[in-house]
Amino acid sequence: MHSDSSIFVRRVEILPVYVPSSKEKADPKLYAENVRVLMAQSLGVPLADAGILDHIRLKHAGLFVDSSGGRIIQTPRGQKAVQEDMSSQGHPSSSS
Repeated sequence: MHSDSSIFVRRVEILPVYVPSSKEKADPKLYAENVRVLMAQSLGVPLADAGILDHIRLKHAGLFVDSSGGRIIQTPRGQKAVQEDMSSQGHPSSSS
């Protein structure tokens, strides 16, 4: 019996050890931001100032962010949610 399954290939890249500066040792948020920037540069991906809560809110609204992180994709449920939100704010619905 053959089952349909996806095969995922993961690339692992070991970066050099990052040694925090004295400023970073005094400011963990600065350290975290600098490591975040370094990792994004190494991966060749853009930075997004969004967290898991933002992702969850979008998902509950039926909206998703594409893999590049640069575009929001609406599902039919998401389109309805956006239209309802706009109409509740006094905006005319695009479906009228």
